[in-house]
Amino acid sequence: MRLNKLIKIQLAIFVVVAVVAAALMVFGYIKVPALLGFGQYTVTVQLPRAGGLYKNGNVTYRGTEVGRVAEVRLTDTGVDAILSLRSDIPIPSGLDAQVHSVSGAGEQYVALVPRSDNGRPRSTRPDAMRVTK
Repeated sequence: MRLNKLIKIQLAIFVVVAVVAAALMVFGYIKVPALLGFGQYTVTVQLPRAGGLYKNGNVTYRGTEVGRVAEVRLTDTGVDAILSLRSDIPIPSGLDAQVHSVSGAGEQYVALVPRSDNGRPRSTRPDAMRVTK
């Protein structure tokens, strides 16, 4: 069976479109570089209690998602939450880390909240702790 020139061109176009679509899926949707640790850095947050925080929970800064909870470890004094943050978003040090609930169903996330000018936390929540890089 021989393929004529039109079929070969159509197959070549199909292959190019399929390769571009696969690359977009791998880098745009699945975010393989982030899974491999590229463009990420980790921060450890010490909390007195986790409040239902879990691995792969969201981390936000001023309402914008900036990372994920990589791991939650129990310690003698409370909980260490290891956060994997995106390096392309500038996040200052000296923040408050607060565990919040997304909805009544109880999905927890970490909110990084700026401190006020006088150095005191903006929130009086007992599960808020200071984060330093």
